[in-house]
Amino acid sequence: MTDPEKIIKISRREKDSEISKTTGKPFIILLLLSIISVVQMFRFGMSDRYFLLIGGSFLTIVSLIIYGNSDFYVRKSGSQIIRPVLMIVGFIPYVFGCYLFFYEGIWRMRLLLNGFSLTTLSVSLCYFFSGYVVVMAIYKISEFVRLIDEGRIKIDD
Repeated sequence: MTDPEKIIKISRREKDSEISKTTGKPFIILLLLSIISVVQMFRFGMSDRYFLLIGGSFLTIVSLIIYGNSDFYVRKSGSQIIRPVLMIVGFIPYVFGCYLFFYEGIWRMRLLLNGFSLTTLSVSLCYFFSGYVVVMAIYKISEFVRLIDEGRIKIDD
């Protein structure tokens, strides 16, 4: 345990506010990504890529909600099996964010070798930015939850 003067006490409302500030950008970006993927799927036909983008977006949104409230689930259940399950849930946004960042963002830029296209560049940069936002959100939530677990942040009920 840490020194009593270094423990930060926050209310449940402040904790929820912090989590919602952290997850707000990824939610909006992932919802837009899902909508654009659905439109593209209707325009160009069914594709595994669009299903991956839609499914990954929704799984990431749900995972961010669950992982952001992991202290609640651990407190409520009291079971030790819930911690590894929540850890796995926390990897879903990380993996999807890395997919957006590296594959859809950076790897898509290889198409620029065939010929420059402003559309390809802008789409690649959008995926690059989207992946970065998702990975940073899960990092910030992980650090916040770690501080709660270590006892450096105490939540008053």
